[in-house]
Amino acid sequence: MGLLGISLLFVGITLVSNGLGRFLKVDAKSTAFMNLFTGSILVIGNIIMLAKANDIMQFQNVASGFLFGITYLL
Repeated sequence: MGLLGISLLFVGITLVSNGLGRFLKVDAKSTAFMNLFTGSILVIGNIIMLAKANDIMQFQNVASGFLFGITYLL
């Protein structure tokens, strides 16, 4: 449950950063760092959670976390 809080914090910061960057017509390369940072936190955190998972519900949570994190890396 600790990963969820920190993930949502970084996702919120990234969404605000992307929104302001788009609104203020900032270059996409300037906002790319925050996207990569958030995506790497999500993917690394889900790798750790995958190692600790022991039932099907935890594996489903990790799978959805990977999909969510990879969208920030792409």
